Amino acid sequence: MKITQPTKSDFIGFFILVAYLLLFLGLGQRNHQEIHDSIEQYVPNLRSALHCNSLWDLNPNSTIESIMNGVPRHCFHNSLDMLMVLFTFFEPFTAYAINFILVHLIAFVGFYILFKHHLLAINKEWETEYRYLPPLCAAAFSVLPLYPLLGITFAGVPLLLWSFLNVITKKKIKLQDVFITALFAFYSSFVYMGVFCIMSASLFVLYKTFNQRKLEVYPVIWILSLTLFSVLFNYLLLYQVFFDHDYVSHRESWIPDAYNIKIIIWAFYNMLVHGQYHAASYHELTFALIIVIAALRLLKIINPSKLYNIGLILFFCIFSISGFYGVWQWNPVVEFKEKVRLLKIFRWDRFYFFNPILWSILFSISILLVATAIKNRSTRNFIVISIFSFQIAYIITRDYVARQNMTMYAEKFIPISEDTKKSWLGPDYYYTYRNAISNYENYFQVDVYTEIAKAINKPFSSYRVGSVGVNPALALYNGFFTIDAYMTSYPNAHKQKLYAVIERELNENDKTRHSFVDWGSRGFLYANLNNCSEAQGCELKFNFQALKDLNCNYLISLKKLNTPKEETLRLVGEFPSKLNSQVFFLYEVI
Repeated sequence: MKITQPTKSDFIGFFILVAYLLLFLGLGQRNHQEIHDSIEQYVPNLRSALHCNSLWDLNPNSTIESIMNGVPRHCFHNSLDMLMVLFTFFEPFTAYAINFILVHLIAFVGFYILFKHHLLAINKEWETEYRYLPPLCAAAFSVLPLYPLLGITFAGVPLLLWSFLNVITKKKIKLQDVFITALFAFYSSFVYMGVFCIMSASLFVLYKTFNQRKLEVYPVIWILSLTLFSVLFNYLLLYQVFFDHDYVSHRESWIPDAYNIKIIIWAFYNMLVHGQYHAASYHELTFALIIVIAALRLLKIINPSKLYNIGLILFFCIFSISGFYGVWQWNPVVEFKEKVRLLKIFRWDRFYFFNPILWSILFSISILLVATAIKNRSTRNFIVISIFSFQIAYIITRDYVARQNMTMYAEKFIPISEDTKKSWLGPDYYYTYRNAISNYENYFQVDVYTEIAKAINKPFSSYRVGSVGVNPALALYNGFFTIDAYMTSYPNAHKQKLYAVIERELNENDKTRHSFVDWGSRGFLYANLNNCSEAQGCELKFNFQALKDLNCNYLISLKKLNTPKEETLRLVGEFPSKLNSQVFFLYEVI
């Protein structure tokens, strides 16, 4: 890779990335983070496995005792990966912060060299004329919410694609390409992205082979390298799916949603226009640019070119991914999936995880095409910088978590009314902001759970706790051994035991029942805690014998519970939070 002298635009692009990182990390543990599918799962589960010395036990048949009364090791996380390393050697927030920086930095560098070496290189004159674009477009990609606790699952795709295109165009494979495939396998989720990268690269090579009637060896070696490293780093998952015939995952009992053609068309439209929250691309401006470019093409201001054709191919890919996402939920397809185990337990519609990179490349191509259509340099630079600035601002302000952090910074200098905050954040995020629930420090309530542990005064491994009205992530993070957790795979037998406990509660809420029975990855002790008496507390309609059968010794509740007549619960104490208005109640199961 050729090293060139950095330009002013390189520093500007990097400054934008640094400012974005400070937006999240400059507040320390008081910063707000995405809780859903992120802080609530990966951080506490990693920390819990470390607490009971099970994280580095690579025997697939060993047990992680601290989670759900003990889950097989092959249910949990990659066999070896960067997150395991970071959380082993650093304190949780330090590990989280380092990972956050690495993920966004790799996103920036990967997109920068991809744009510079494979888009600007199409025309030698562009490398000089538009050399300010790669860092700016890289910044626009790197400030997307890339789910850092999935490692470089999304952030590393530009770097991986850069490597693959190098192998294709230069017809050779270098040591750096092997290193990149190993890094991606080591630092990303195989089920979210790795398997789809291997499939997509293989399909491309097959197409090229049939088109040219010649098999190119080096791309095949690259794919085999990525496959080999993925198998190596994910052998526990492969063992679970293909070799442990005695293990039955809760995923086997999934009942997927199935829709009619009308809803399928809506799902296709929604994915194409708005994207998916796990793979946020915030591409509305790109849509507008595509319309502008189509108009310029009709007016023959833009002529067909290699760059234009690449843009068409990318849009076709996005269109196809959106269509596949919709069809995958169609009634006849769902009925067929139910008959094939590997189709049922795995989300094959997750090609939409390519959306952030595809839309970002399409955005960059659109800017470049618009720039080439404007002859006056001053006008061109003004329009391009304006588009880029709008996109950056749009991405960050669309990110509700970023808005909470911006509000925290702003409140340091100016008073902000509650009505303004509610309008700016939206009702749901205003609630989490006001109560600091999505604040990293406040979410895990270390002080409260330390006091709860002191009140119990026993070794963590000697008892089990369940959580009512509060995410069990808090108990796991703070060292407790739990009967409940958020796991992407755990024994179906345990799900049935949880169901026996909460069946009557589920019968009172169709939405919760559907979530647990038909999906169930959140293996929680669901309870309806809305209609409660201030004096008596909330009536808990659990099957307490089934709860005892789960070896549950204590319940941690976010609301006072109405002790059943048979006195199956004993209030141990109340533990108010010093960080917000929450009060935690500890009950012993008698």
